[in-house]
Amino acid sequence: MPETSRLPSIRAQIALLVLACALPTTIGFGAVVQQFYSRERDTLMEDTRKSARMVAAAIDRDLVQSEGAAQALAISPSIGGRDLAMLRLQAGGLLGPQFPASQFLLSDSAGVVAMHVGAPLPDTFNTINNASRLAALFHNARPQLSVVYVAGSALLAVDVPVFVENQVVYALTALLKSDQLDNILRDERIQPHQIMTLYDADGRLVAQSGGPRQALGQPADPALRARLQEAPDALLATTDTEGAPIYLGYSRSRMSGATVAIATPQAKALEELLRAVTHISLAMGLVLLAGFSLAWLVGGRIARSVRALVGPAEALATGKPFTLEPMTFREADAVAHAFNALETDLKAHRDGLEQLVGERTLQLEKSRAQLETLYATAPVGLSYVDNELRIIRLNDYLTALTGEKVVHHLGRHIADMIADPALRRGVLADYRTVLDTGKPL
Repeated sequence: MPETSRLPSIRAQIALLVLACALPTTIGFGAVVQQFYSRERDTLMEDTRKSARMVAAAIDRDLVQSEGAAQALAISPSIGGRDLAMLRLQAGGLLGPQFPASQFLLSDSAGVVAMHVGAPLPDTFNTINNASRLAALFHNARPQLSVVYVAGSALLAVDVPVFVENQVVYALTALLKSDQLDNILRDERIQPHQIMTLYDADGRLVAQSGGPRQALGQPADPALRARLQEAPDALLATTDTEGAPIYLGYSRSRMSGATVAIATPQAKALEELLRAVTHISLAMGLVLLAGFSLAWLVGGRIARSVRALVGPAEALATGKPFTLEPMTFREADAVAHAFNALETDLKAHRDGLEQLVGERTLQLEKSRAQLETLYATAPVGLSYVDNELRIIRLNDYLTALTGEKVVHHLGRHIADMIADPALRRGVLADYRTVLDTGKPL
């Protein structure tokens, strides 16, 4: 039998039963959480892709609007007639609260600004940087996106060539408002944890919002540039410059050629999941804890009731009196009542048995007294021998025939009392017949 100390307790068994009952629910909850995570991940991926499309559409709208206005000014007769005052008046009429650009610049190939309308030029603006920025335009003679660097940030610029007698003489630049990109991101509900990068048609970084700062004007990663050329929009599962997993959605404008990329940390799907299931998990944990606590309490009460039955059971085995504590559950109470009934029955049986033993003892004492009287008064010789014919008992009458006391013959063979050989053989034969047949002679 196993040692009692190694057997599990009722309390532990009930707690295990609660765990077994809670296990399917826990597994089901885990499956629901996994499904919820998959849905959150898919939603996050789709939102990232949609955000890239919406921001690209909004930026493209501003770029196309600015480029259209610049193109209109570039073909104005005022330029051909060298009437910069009229050109300034026309450009100023385009600027307004709803217009994405804050100023127009007319620059020659040396970077010298021939005309400026709108907000003041940045302090960091100079002819050398301006000439370097516009060099590609004067060489290719086609519109471009560029960046005008200012202290701590940069302004997005749309440059269009200005032709005079089929020669690119000037570059007309529309500088977008410094807060225009932030307004677009706010209007499109781009979250603070998302990173927006804007690339021009050649894959160079021209604007960024959020994330580790990158040098503007540098080309995109070769792998990313290749993907940008494959499809106008897509969603990639990749890593950022710090190696953190991200979902990168990008969308390229068919009109301006600019590409907007939105990066969302993949961990956000898990954060959304944790935010959604934390309260549910806490509630389930509290319910499980309450269930285990209740099971532990009930198990303790059952164990106390069972232990309370051990003493009475041992008392019943030894015949000692006992008292029963109040039981805490019906089955234990039924056993307690059975113990009480059994004690009553055993007491009655014991009393009856004691009375019967007393009566039998009296009868035996009476029979013994009668036998003693018979042995003492019988007018014949009486003896009682065992299977080996050794004398166990004999009366005085028989000893008187031998002339020796009773105690002298006890334990001796019956043949020792008979001197006559013929008589001895006859008596021994009769004794053997009685012992062998079990019948008297």
